[in-house]
Amino acid sequence: MKIAVMDIGVGFKKSLSERFSLKNDFEAIEKALLHGASRYADEGRGHGLAAVRRFVNQWNGKISIRSGTAKLSIIPDWSWGKSKETKLSCFPGSQINIMLPEV
Repeated sequence: MKIAVMDIGVGFKKSLSERFSLKNDFEAIEKALLHGASRYADEGRGHGLAAVRRFVNQWNGKISIRSGTAKLSIIPDWSWGKSKETKLSCFPGSQINIMLPEV
């Protein structure tokens, strides 16, 4: 099964830069996906992507997030690809792809 979501908003780096000092697009994606960072300071916000990541891991799936000039992927043994990509052509918003193996 494959799930893909895309928007042409401001992207991860611009969204998170109001609260965090970020070096690049990759760091912004990493902060959101792996550390639950959010543009909101409210308690309990910003854990959505981290929860999706845990779900995808539980089902041995693959998740990729692209925003700006970077892409971060968590890749299981059954799949392929690069876990870190930088210097891509700029995409202004965000693309999230999830692949779950057939059960």
